[in-house]
Amino acid sequence: MRGRSDSSLLRLINSRKIVDVVLEVAPRGISRADVARATGLSKPTVSALVGDLEAAGLVRMADPGSPSGGIGRPAALYEVVPDSSLVVGADIGATKIIVGVADLLGRPVAEEMLETPPDATAAANAVVEVTQRLLEGCAGGPSRLRAACVGVPGVYRATADSVEMALNLPGFEDFAIRRHLTDRLGVPTQIDNDVNLAAVGEAGAGVDHTDFAAVSIGTGIGTGLIIGGELYRGGGRGPGGRGWGGPPRSEANAKAVGPAPREGGKYTHIK
Repeated sequence: MRGRSDSSLLRLINSRKIVDVVLEVAPRGISRADVARATGLSKPTVSALVGDLEAAGLVRMADPGSPSGGIGRPAALYEVVPDSSLVVGADIGATKIIVGVADLLGRPVAEEMLETPPDATAAANAVVEVTQRLLEGCAGGPSRLRAACVGVPGVYRATADSVEMALNLPGFEDFAIRRHLTDRLGVPTQIDNDVNLAAVGEAGAGVDHTDFAAVSIGTGIGTGLIIGGELYRGGGRGPGGRGWGGPPRSEANAKAVGPAPREGGKYTHIK
């Protein structure tokens, strides 16, 4: 029994290696020989596992396109099936929530924006309801959802599954948001500070700097730091940058700065 379990685990690990390589070159295709070179797996192993992934609908043979004029039969190229799996991302802000569904290549499939409910639990439930509604309109429906990622205001403590210092949205006290969303959505859910996730998104989108700051100026002001290509966190595992809830709303500064901004989400980079 143990030998069969170990073999299944090894097969799963090797399949993951292959998917990672195919995703890395996407949207281009890649031959099985190139996959074998990139992963260090034998060609027979790659051929067998690619066959399994193809049968599962995760990869497919790419369109060979126009002949290159070379001699001999061109190698078959394989690519990911973008809509074989879906992910959802949500940004819970003080005034609005944005929920988006994307395919395996990160391309938006559906999106919806709504006003933020009055407390954290209601906001999380709104994310679930909108996600379910969006998925119903996608090919394959909710069964293709594989993971979720949600940005929250304030500081998220992963070990305690709690959000602190979310001054503009009450109700996070004693609210295990990751567990709540994982249970409701039925998929692994990642939670982090919204500006941290914005910084990670910019880094993943190919920003030409390994060290930069993403600064959010909206209902409040926050900063996410990327250092050495990785998200930097503060000593308490919170955001690496400074956060600011906005100026005191005295009559004098209200005249000076005007009404508090109601729509957040503008980011700038600082090298």
